[in-house]
Amino acid sequence: MFKESQSIDTGRQAPETGGASQYNPVFKFEEFENKRLSQKDKELIYTEIDSAVQMTGKATADGREIFEQVDYYNKTTHDRNFFTNNRNGGSVAEMLFNLPEYLINSKECKKYLAEKLNNKVIYLFGGGDSIHDLLTSKEFEPELFINFDKYLKDEDKNKSVNSKYHSYPVSASDPSIRNGAINGTLPKADEIWATYSVPFYLDSSNDIKGFFSNIMLSLNEGGTARIHPLTFQYKETKTDNFLSRKKAFMDIMKELMKDSNYNVKIIKTTKEGHTLIIQKLKTTI
Repeated sequence: MFKESQSIDTGRQAPETGGASQYNPVFKFEEFENKRLSQKDKELIYTEIDSAVQMTGKATADGREIFEQVDYYNKTTHDRNFFTNNRNGGSVAEMLFNLPEYLINSKECKKYLAEKLNNKVIYLFGGGDSIHDLLTSKEFEPELFINFDKYLKDEDKNKSVNSKYHSYPVSASDPSIRNGAINGTLPKADEIWATYSVPFYLDSSNDIKGFFSNIMLSLNEGGTARIHPLTFQYKETKTDNFLSRKKAFMDIMKELMKDSNYNVKIIKTTKEGHTLIIQKLKTTI
């Protein structure tokens, strides 16, 4: 399914922060990059995550024919900008990096984003037809974007004109993603982004587990996954309800807290809800 891809060097130092850091809480996470957290810190973070999980009554397209599912999700917000708010709500930068529009052009924020984006492989899970402004930016130069979206109906062909953007019609929980990252047919990710896609629209506990397995097995050392919002479906199915979905998620968080190879952080953003940040630490520290 996936084409051979060359490996990407991701050996970068954490950026210096100043100015914007004093009023932008996302920079606080930089203090923990490639530093192992104490068990006490992890226990506190686990409690914060447990309290932050919310339920949503927003319906999903589960159980419908595939063409009906595609039509359903095509009517949801799937064309967000990265840098600025648009008619469909907040920007990706605000949701995932806590960088609101009034800060995005500051010197500190541009330096921070350059460290996070330039020469990086970025996975979009359920990315829709979004981030046109980042894809066409001359200021930032990611190495490659890969969008995994099973329900993407239409997409602007100009997004892939420079060959740094590719999309595949598979779910964010599909095992082909982690298998591709393991066997080398997919480059591993330096950044993984999910905004109002997954786990927001995942119905089953097994899909939630598959989604996080893809994150764990696809991230490069030093890579970061960012998920917003921390919300799960409330509706009951034959196998799941909100509590079972939350339990599956919290069990995963518990295992991550035990694993010295990962840092986990949760941030209350300027938008509604929280952003979950997972970093895979470098083994050399």
